[in-house]
Amino acid sequence: MEFAERLSKRGHDVSVVAPDKGKYQPETSCKMTYFPYLDVKGCKQITAVISGFLTLLCLNASKRFDCIYIRRLALDPLPGIFSRLTGVPLVVETNGQIEIHEYEVPLHFLWPYLWYPLLKIIERVLFDAAFAVTADGVGRLSNFKSRYPRWKEKFHMIRSGGIDLDRFHRIDKSKARKELGLSQDRRILVWVGTIFAWSGLEVLIEAAKRICAELEDVDFLMIGDGPERGHFMQIAEDNGLLQRMRFTGYIPTSDLYRWLSASDIALAPYTRLRLGREDFTSYKIFEYIACGLSVVCSYEQGGSNIRYVGDYNLGATVPPEDADAFSNAILRVLADGSYFTDDFVKRSRKTLRELDVTWDALVDQVEGLCQSAAS
Repeated sequence: MEFAERLSKRGHDVSVVAPDKGKYQPETSCKMTYFPYLDVKGCKQITAVISGFLTLLCLNASKRFDCIYIRRLALDPLPGIFSRLTGVPLVVETNGQIEIHEYEVPLHFLWPYLWYPLLKIIERVLFDAAFAVTADGVGRLSNFKSRYPRWKEKFHMIRSGGIDLDRFHRIDKSKARKELGLSQDRRILVWVGTIFAWSGLEVLIEAAKRICAELEDVDFLMIGDGPERGHFMQIAEDNGLLQRMRFTGYIPTSDLYRWLSASDIALAPYTRLRLGREDFTSYKIFEYIACGLSVVCSYEQGGSNIRYVGDYNLGATVPPEDADAFSNAILRVLADGSYFTDDFVKRSRKTLRELDVTWDALVDQVEGLCQSAAS
C-alpha cells in the first residue's frame, strides 16, 4: 500500500488487488479491487490463489496492465502463469526464502518429500516469468544469485518496507494521553504487532511480572490483534497482570503515532526463531524510533535493522528469550533520563533520515524497476 500510494501520487495509474479482509481493509486513496475467498480452514489459501488469478485476468481484459508488482506468496505460482499468458511484465518482491516456511506447513514430516520440492517448483515458475526479483537483504540476494546463477541479473536489492516520517511523528505526551484517556502520572511501556505464537510475548509477560513488582507506576500497552491474543491475555490474567497490562486490540495505522507518543519506552521481544530468519527486518522498530521512543528489543547478530538500536544508542538490545535480561534492560533505560528528552527525539528521527530508510527512498527504486519492465 505504501508503494502504491506513492506511485499514484507521482502520476501513475495504480490499482491494488487484494483479498477481502473485511474490517482490516486499509484506509487509502488508491483504487482497490478486493477478491473473495472461503474463510474455511484448509480452503483459504487455494481459494484466494484462484480468486486472485481470475480477478487479475478480468481486470487486465478491461484495462491492460503495463506491469504487475507482487509480493511472492509461498503457494502461488499463478502470477507467473498470468504473466506468461498475457505478456504483462512481472516484478516479484520477496521477503524470505522458501526454507522459512518449513515449520508452517501442515503435515510437517512431508517437508523434504512434498512441500520443499513443490515450493521450489513454484519459485522457479515465478522467477522464470519475472522481469525482476527484489530481495530485502544482502544475504538473501546472494543466496538467490547462487541458487539461480543464470538469472542473476534479475535480482535486485530493495527493502520491502520503510518508514513514513510524516505519519509516524511524536506529539506532546500529555496531549496524546488526554486524547486517549490514559493516565498522566504513569510510565507506559508499549508493544505493537500482530499477536502470533512467535511474537515473544511470553518473555515480555515474564519480564512484566518483575517490573510491576518493583515499580508501582509502570503499565504496559499491548497494541494489536492476532490469532493468539486470547491465549496471551489469559497468561497475563493468570499472572495477575491484567490491571497493569492493557490489550487494546486492532488500532489503525493512521492512529498509531498517537499511542506511541503517549508511551515512554517501546518493546520488541523477538524469539530466536524469528530473529533466525534470514535478513529479518522489523519495521515496527522504525516506527518506534520515528516517534522518538527508546527501544528495548531482542537481538543477537546479523544484518537486521534491529542492530540500529544498539549501534546508534537508541535503547538496549538483549539476547532473545531471556526474561531477566529483558527486564534488566527496561530498568536501565527507565533510569536513564537521556532517553526522554527532545534532543533524543530529534536525534532518533535524524538517524532514520541518514540511514535512507524512508518509503520515498524505496519507491524511487520500485518505480525504476516497474518502468524498466513496462518499457
